[in-house]
Amino acid sequence: MTRPLAIVALIFAACSTASASGVDGVKFTVCPSGCDYTSIQDAIDNSFAPSTIVVKAGTYNENEINTSGLPYTITGEVASDGTLLTTISGANLDVDENSSVFYFNSGETSTTVIQNLIIADGNAHGYGGGIQIFNCSPTIKSCTITGNSALYRNDGSAENNPSGGGIYLSGSDSLIEDCTITDNSVQWEGSKDAAGGGIYCNEGSPTLSGCQITDNSIFHTGGDPCGDCAGPECGQAEGMGIAGYKTTLTITNCVIEGNTVADQYTTVCDSNSSQTASSGGGLWCKESTVSITDTVISNNWARLYGGIYAYESTIDLLRCEIRGNNDTGIYLDEGDDGTISECLIDSNTNAGISMYRTNLQLTDSFITGNSIGIDAGESASAGVQRTVIKDNSYGGGQGGISLSSSDDSASLTLTQSHLCGNPVGSAGALTSNQVNTGYPSSQVIVAQGTVVSGSCLTTISVEQDGSGDFTNIQDAIDAAPIGTTVRIGPGTWPGGWTTRARAVNIEGTPDIGSAPLTIINGGGSETGIIVVGNGGGQTTISDLQVIDCFATDGGSGMTVGTANLKLTGCIFQGNQTTTGSAAGILFTGSIATLNSCKFIQNNAAASPGGGMLISDNASVTISGCTFNENSAANGGGAICVADG
Repeated sequence: MTRPLAIVALIFAACSTASASGVDGVKFTVCPSGCDYTSIQDAIDNSFAPSTIVVKAGTYNENEINTSGLPYTITGEVASDGTLLTTISGANLDVDENSSVFYFNSGETSTTVIQNLIIADGNAHGYGGGIQIFNCSPTIKSCTITGNSALYRNDGSAENNPSGGGIYLSGSDSLIEDCTITDNSVQWEGSKDAAGGGIYCNEGSPTLSGCQITDNSIFHTGGDPCGDCAGPECGQAEGMGIAGYKTTLTITNCVIEGNTVADQYTTVCDSNSSQTASSGGGLWCKESTVSITDTVISNNWARLYGGIYAYESTIDLLRCEIRGNNDTGIYLDEGDDGTISECLIDSNTNAGISMYRTNLQLTDSFITGNSIGIDAGESASAGVQRTVIKDNSYGGGQGGISLSSSDDSASLTLTQSHLCGNPVGSAGALTSNQVNTGYPSSQVIVAQGTVVSGSCLTTISVEQDGSGDFTNIQDAIDAAPIGTTVRIGPGTWPGGWTTRARAVNIEGTPDIGSAPLTIINGGGSETGIIVVGNGGGQTTISDLQVIDCFATDGGSGMTVGTANLKLTGCIFQGNQTTTGSAAGILFTGSIATLNSCKFIQNNAAASPGGGMLISDNASVTISGCTFNENSAANGGGAICVADG
């Protein structure tokens, strides 16, 4: 008898190699005494490149530091707990100077690096209080940029609008990585516009990765920014966190939070203010292409469009959270086609998404807690797939979908989505009130697999005796929006069903201390379960027995393709294949976690992987599982790992 193999933690993942790069040349040091130099600029002017300039712990009062186009690495010191110990401050310098702390304008490339520095208290007239970058692309890594200002002066010293309190980039492809840009400001006065309290990007293709852009502001010095001023004499505040114009901007794994408009007395505007001359609290962009991935944009304030405002721009969001912003979460205004995928859009005080003369593809997302789920204006259209629009009732609510066009040019198509619990005014969350069309000729098309309901059911039951919501597993899954739990009662059920590319939770009936009471039986002729790409969400399956399944192609017990799966407490027993790829489970390009599962007597008679086959760079984590008496003709009786 073969002894069971207990696997406590087994991880198979795609591996990659990366080369480490360093800086050629020698190191020079900067400190008040005992080092090679006493100032950073002296070190640059009198050393040679490429080299590293190490600025010892302390505070240095310098501004307009310029590397003259040379590949220096300027680095501060870091404590063992990660605290930055070196501060470069523009404070206590002549206020009449154009005093950015760093100034790059000589063709620097990515080989010019500043890192591990606190860059503080710069006060530039016009652009970039902390850092100005013109037509070059230095790298900025692991820095904190804080307390800097871009100032408007009414004496002609700044002819253009002040921009980029923390960082100003023009014609730059810089990488800004693992930085904190916080508590920077732009001064706004009279008819001048102001943009980018934290960062301003003009042309170029910069990248922000792993950054925190928080608590930056645009200050108004000519009156009350929270009042009723709305005319051309008021100017505009644009992008309290980030602003971009004619730029290709990439934002990855960042937090953009708490950016706002304030006055010269640091009064922060609240949600009851009526100032109309500010937009894009988190991000503002015009004539730009913006890609945002794995980023949170939350609790930002602008009178209009507190999360994101995009004008004549293309914007793509993937796995983002847009939540708690004043007014609209995302406003797309006269742009090219945009995409939003796998995003949470939650608790913004007006619409979650609003569109005007633009097209949007929205997939695998969750829109909840806003006043309106989606607001489509003139000539706007949206294709919505596998998305939940629920409980949008803030301030009384205007429905899950509002088509506010004055003609019939707005349209929206819902496919495999769920629209529920969205009241219009005080009417209650009734099915007939899910959509506020505004005008009868506007169109909402409810296409295949979409569920429209007054209440938002979170659990669907499947029972063989008819006491549940369904008697057929596939019918229940087809009716289940993403995030829903499908609970399968006890008994023996046929296999051959699929999760339909949506992230749902499938639960069998457990029997504590014994095998689950829910049995999926392939009858010796079909695959048990097929789990396919679920849009970045996670499908969970628990407490099932999967037995006597057979496949000529794919996995017999289960096939998991390009999906994210969590599998708990399941038993795969007596499944077979003669020409297929695995008897128990086949993983292809998947991410999966298996807990407390059993693989017993599965047989791959002419292929590898009796218990499971992991291929196409799938990543599988196995914990607390057992493999007993599984067999395979071509290797991997328990587990076979192929193709990475």
